[in-house]
Amino acid sequence: MDRNELALIISELYGSVEGNTVDYTDPSDGQEKKLVMYDEPIFGISDATDPLYGSFKSESIIGPWYRTPAEWLEGAHSVISVFFPASAAVREANRRSSRTASREWAYARIEGQRFIGAFMTELAARLSEQGIKCIYPSGDPGFFSITAGKGSGDSPKDPETGLYPGASDTTFGSCWSERHAAFVSGLGTFGMSRGLITRRGMAGRYGSLVTDADLQPDTRDYTDPYEYCIKCGACAKRCPVGAIPKDAPKDHTICAPWITATQRELAPRYGCGLCQTDVPCEYQIPKRND
Repeated sequence: MDRNELALIISELYGSVEGNTVDYTDPSDGQEKKLVMYDEPIFGISDATDPLYGSFKSESIIGPWYRTPAEWLEGAHSVISVFFPASAAVREANRRSSRTASREWAYARIEGQRFIGAFMTELAARLSEQGIKCIYPSGDPGFFSITAGKGSGDSPKDPETGLYPGASDTTFGSCWSERHAAFVSGLGTFGMSRGLITRRGMAGRYGSLVTDADLQPDTRDYTDPYEYCIKCGACAKRCPVGAIPKDAPKDHTICAPWITATQRELAPRYGCGLCQTDVPCEYQIPKRND
């Protein structure tokens, strides 16, 4: 398999995998409408043995609970990272919001994530048909996240504190990071909101596969993790609870409780993403004069 063949498969799946369009009631006029949540995705490829993956085990980046591609799949050779840009309808609705996520953004966060999961599962199946071994870490039963030190699912816990071993009540992370895989795969660099800025902007979500396919890695045209961020402070101004300092990354200990609190208003969904819309990096890599 080469990159062009992979691109054709991804493009075909975008049009065939169900779930990207949902029926919803537009809160602005009460009309029943159809919402397309994500535009056609872009993708990047990285070497599964890239030293950056091992560096993510550092407590200053993700943490020792992070699993490298080789720990997900024996014989891992390539990682395929896919970025799903939020549709114009989703972005525009969230841009108009100033306190909580728009209903459209919340749909893209929950129903949209189900679509992405189905897409990545089908992509893995297509590759498997060609004899390629692959795994979708974020959809694997072994995946877990750590929120305020507490692990989800079957992750181990300290019997005395209830926290993941080695974590504190300020720890947020997971055993696989879609954004970090995208960074290694050449899709973009981080912003102060901790989202990733791609050539299609920041607003969107990711999926990735660890494979044993012999694919040519994409070249990263950056060296610094925050190279595309112009540190303009726009995302900080958009945050309703001040979780983003102007010149430092977002503080999850402030952000996470706010998302939990607003979940009651968006139930049965949740989300925020205000920092990803109405900012210079929403649709593109920003220019310094932005």
